[in-house]
Amino acid sequence: MKSIALGQYYPSDSIIHKLDGRTKILLATIFIVSIFFCKSLASFSFLLLVSVVIVLLSKVPLKIVLRSLRAVIFILIFTFVINIFLTKGESEPLLKFWRIELYAEGLWNALFIAIRILCLIIASSIFISFILVTYFFKH
Repeated sequence: MKSIALGQYYPSDSIIHKLDGRTKILLATIFIVSIFFCKSLASFSFLLLVSVVIVLLSKVPLKIVLRSLRAVIFILIFTFVINIFLTKGESEPLLKFWRIELYAEGLWNALFIAIRILCLIIASSIFISFILVTYFFKH
């Protein structure tokens, strides 16, 4: 199991594995919707905490979770860079070079987008892979 694909089932005896498929769908939906309501640093911190708790409860080793994120690293870096340089701020730029301006708002926006994408991918892939196994192999 050297390379596990994103969302691939990882066998374990965890609380999340034992949940009913409908409960997993409901939890995944609630989590995904809540991701898009986060606007502040406190809500994003809570979102990260919930993502970590989901991974811990699933008993999927962190090494495997991180390895499965290799597929989306390019997307994360690309969206991070685009948001840093294309988000204009209302205050003075932090950095100005030629026509490139870097604002604090751009940094915050890029950070929040990256956290949002990471949490969305990690938590939803854990729930969705467990839902598919529950549905297809236990019925």
